Amino acid sequence: MRFRSALIRQDEAALARLVETYQRLYGRLQDKIDKLVDVIALEEPTKAQLVKMVRYRQLMRQIQDELGGYQNYVKAELEQIGAAGVEAGLRDARQMVQFVAARELCAA
Repeated sequence: MRFRSALIRQDEAALARLVETYQRLYGRLQDKIDKLVDVIALEEPTKAQLVKMVRYRQLMRQIQDELGGYQNYVKAELEQIGAAGVEAGLRDARQMVQFVAARELCAA
């Protein structure tokens, strides 16, 4: 149970980092999104007009860049979590083998 608890804590910490990073990403976009929404509300452009708007294209480009960076971050985070899990599993398995071996020596 101790090993499972440690893995759960690691997963919770990783999830918190992912959420925090995404919130920062969204924060960088929020002002531009709000301004575009205001323009859309005032001008009520058609879809074709919206796609031609410089502000829209810039926002879409920034969203793609931000999500591409976040994708790389998530990939690196998952690789780190996986490596840490394997390392912890090997360490815990060694400890259990040592415990069982020591117990058997004492019983003999």
